[in-house]
Amino acid sequence: MSGVSDLNFVIRSVHELIRIVTAAECEEDPTLLVDIFSLPAPPEDDQAARTRQPDSGDQTGTQTTELDEFPGPTLQPFRLQKVRGGFSIVRGNKAAAIPALLEIQVAYDVRRGNPLAKYHPADFELDKRPIKLKPKPRGIRVLECTGNSILAQVIKPDFSLHVTGFDENRDLYVKVTPRERSDASSKV
Repeated sequence: MSGVSDLNFVIRSVHELIRIVTAAECEEDPTLLVDIFSLPAPPEDDQAARTRQPDSGDQTGTQTTELDEFPGPTLQPFRLQKVRGGFSIVRGNKAAAIPALLEIQVAYDVRRGNPLAKYHPADFELDKRPIKLKPKPRGIRVLECTGNSILAQVIKPDFSLHVTGFDENRDLYVKVTPRERSDASSKV
């Protein structure tokens, strides 16, 4: 009879383990979202950042720093806009410093992975038809235009570059990187 009682014990223990695990899931945790939805305590010193000690449940032992003020938004020197069959790059925030060069990389978007790494010349080449820079670039000089990249020098503060001729049924991925003259000296 010990075999039957052992078997019953094992069957009951599985049910008991499931009950214990699910009971912990049903308990309400009042501290679950306290880091996201809590209000900061009044500052003792307006200029100082406060450091909060980790609670007893924190296993890493790291400290977090709360800032009294959030940093302001980054001023963008250009604005990328979608246009029919392509894109345009125009002057952005007037308070932002104008970069010497703009490195522009283009590819059709993909479901998974980096679109620029999956670019193929059969998709398009920026220096060949049907892709065109129209209307003519204003305040900007195109230094290089090959494959899927354009290197352009910003000449005037009020600049614009329009690139069209892409397949309108596909999503376009455009990466614009501002560069200073010394950053791109190997490319120019």
